[in-house]
Amino acid sequence: MQPRPVVLATFNARFAHASGALRCLQANWTGPRPLVLVEGTLEDDPVRFAERLLAENPALVAFSVYLWNVRLTEHTVRVLRRVRPDLPVIAGGPEMATDQTGPELAHLVDLAVVGEADLAFGQLCEDVLSSASGVRRPAAVLPPPDLSQVRLPVDAFTDLDLAHRVCTVETSRGCPMRCAFCTAAGTGVRRFPTDRVLAQLEALWDRGLRRFKFLDRSIHHGDFEPVLDFFLERTEPVFVHFELTPHRLSTALAFHLAEFPPGSLQLEIGVQTLDHEVSGTIGRPFSNVIEETLDFCVNQTDAHVHADLIAGLPGETLESFAAGFDQLHSLGVHEIQLGILKRLRGTGLCGLMPAGQFNPEPPYDVLFTDTMSFEDMQRLKRMGRYWDLVANSGSFRETLSLLLKDSPFHSFLTFSDHLFSTARRTHGIELNRLSEYLCDYLCEVAGCSRPDVLAALEADYLRCGRTSRPAFMQKPGSRTPPPPSKPPGSPRPPRQRRHN
Repeated sequence: MQPRPVVLATFNARFAHASGALRCLQANWTGPRPLVLVEGTLEDDPVRFAERLLAENPALVAFSVYLWNVRLTEHTVRVLRRVRPDLPVIAGGPEMATDQTGPELAHLVDLAVVGEADLAFGQLCEDVLSSASGVRRPAAVLPPPDLSQVRLPVDAFTDLDLAHRVCTVETSRGCPMRCAFCTAAGTGVRRFPTDRVLAQLEALWDRGLRRFKFLDRSIHHGDFEPVLDFFLERTEPVFVHFELTPHRLSTALAFHLAEFPPGSLQLEIGVQTLDHEVSGTIGRPFSNVIEETLDFCVNQTDAHVHADLIAGLPGETLESFAAGFDQLHSLGVHEIQLGILKRLRGTGLCGLMPAGQFNPEPPYDVLFTDTMSFEDMQRLKRMGRYWDLVANSGSFRETLSLLLKDSPFHSFLTFSDHLFSTARRTHGIELNRLSEYLCDYLCEVAGCSRPDVLAALEADYLRCGRTSRPAFMQKPGSRTPPPPSKPPGSPRPPRQRRHN
């Protein structure tokens, strides 16, 4: 008779995301029991998810927990405790990092795991299963494993994953920088053997994967050229996402990035702040070549460039943040991700800023700082959401040019304030309705001529291949033009295509 399985579970942000953490554990599983993966999304009902878990008749359930799913995981564990109080439960992941209080979830499970459990997970499960029922164990704080011994999850991705989901790969773990807000600060960089990384990429390619998202903190660290060569040697279309820090690019790295054909490369550049003093406060080395690096990526490569800024860093004011935003926008990056500072467990930020300045509930985002009011932080949060809908989406490239004046930041912040006062929400705004909000603002508040605004909106609709028009854009007797043809077999996501 086959023993009852260990069930690995998590809630992903959406179905399109395949949990890399679960698949790493699966790839390195050596326990005597079968291992079953059960994934849900943040929209799942915890009672129904618990039912799915129990349907596997598990001997033990282990959850992967992170910032966005911790409360949903807690709810699910509480349900399991009532329905099956004898069922052992383990939880690990970034949210289980130790600090003065620890997450509430740590007190609900039989074992909290802190650190990378690739090699230790099987033994941890057996230890819990062999211990007395209901006896909580001290948190297992694991040292970083030797990556030469860790198997990469080539076979853990199913054909369904490869065809329909974002599959993540990694060549290294850790980061050499010591940014106060980051969970990887000062951990150093450890690398998987290059030959095994290339073998993983080859295997995934042979199985049909054409969209690769790398988890490495930056391709600056280590010899990344063989990985870039792997993709440059392929003739079929591919889409690859890399992260890098805005430091000087080596000649070899710059040459390789410039070789990628249009539509095949996305670079996510962690700028975070353009204020020298703020950068020093958070322990982040300030790069004097930020503009040079961004200019190269935007103008000397065919990459889609996505730059990150964090609002709410200690010492940052609304005006200094505005200056950084405008400076970044002037460099022509395709997307500016306006993020909000979060107080993550185990980071240096916990000793740098008072806990009382942050939301006590996940995602632990900053509410106010010594230099930025609660009201302005709320405005920036809304602006970040609306900027993503209007600018980062690529849906309103022509219309945006009418909106942004001398200071793109202040122009858009003013629009954001107006939009929120009108719509009273930041989510669930349908595209045609958003178009109407833009039209009304530009015509009635910004003083643009209605024909110019309608012409810009029409150009955006045509460029994006939209086949319907809201009533305010339709002319009597007009017919909707056919959508433009799409490049055959392109793995590039629609969002990136809209920026062309």
